[in-house]
Amino acid sequence: MISSVSALADFDTCARAVDRICRPYRLAAPRASEFRGRVRNFTAAGLNITELKLGRSRMSQEPGTPAGSGVTYFSLVFQACGAARIQLRSGAELLVPGDLVLMDSRAAASVDVSEGTQQYAVNFFRTEDLARLEELRFMPGRRITQAAGPAAVLRDMLQSVIRSAGQLDGVDLLGSAIDLLEATARPKPVAARSLNCAADLDAVTRHIDAHLHRPTLCPRQIASHFNVSLRQLYRITSTCGTTPAALIWKQRLLRARQRLQSEHRATITRIAYECGFKDSAHFTRAYRRTFGEAPSISRKGLP
Repeated sequence: MISSVSALADFDTCARAVDRICRPYRLAAPRASEFRGRVRNFTAAGLNITELKLGRSRMSQEPGTPAGSGVTYFSLVFQACGAARIQLRSGAELLVPGDLVLMDSRAAASVDVSEGTQQYAVNFFRTEDLARLEELRFMPGRRITQAAGPAAVLRDMLQSVIRSAGQLDGVDLLGSAIDLLEATARPKPVAARSLNCAADLDAVTRHIDAHLHRPTLCPRQIASHFNVSLRQLYRITSTCGTTPAALIWKQRLLRARQRLQSEHRATITRIAYECGFKDSAHFTRAYRRTFGEAPSISRKGLP
């Protein structure tokens, strides 16, 4: 998805660009001979963005086809101009300017757009980002329209990034975009609930695993995510004889050990950072205390 067609182009040129940039999507138009559009991909503020300026047309994807095999990513689509109708197996949504929608490349879908449609899609490819977005599995294909709150902040942020794309060197808003998406999907706070200890411990552990890359991950954030009190969160983790903070620590170290033993091309510093440690020295000390050996020793024997 790193290619571009910068000027208004005919249907065949745009269709080829969609095939390269937006796979597994395919572009079709009822009047291909009259079609004019633009498809380009660019990076701004750490966001991989696809711009689509399209005449009346349809983009569709069938993940089961050879063209769609193995293609996994999420796209947050911002409808800037015109209208679009998204059709999924679960139903249809109509997008108007200002709407957002999260799309999953693994779900069969079609998007019919009006003449003069302009959309921007923020694409998420990294394994750690996909893991976070997997938790929002109920969101893909559902229109996000809130006029206030996290959705409005996310919309304003995307508009600002698009307008200032050439002036954002050194700025990385990828994590912020996903944080806002998660906040948009999070239900409003409700009264603390009773917990099913076995099921909730598994859910808490999965949440920790999906957010290990965040050094700031803490028990208070986890409790807020699940809309429970800290006392209830401690009660859950106590079923396996630990505390929320210790569970976070344990999962960071287990993930790092697994990656050290399976990813021989990734540096120790990179693994430490991506598992949420602030620096490699801090990671090395913690790893040695837990496993009785330095991270470098765990790598011995790798090809």
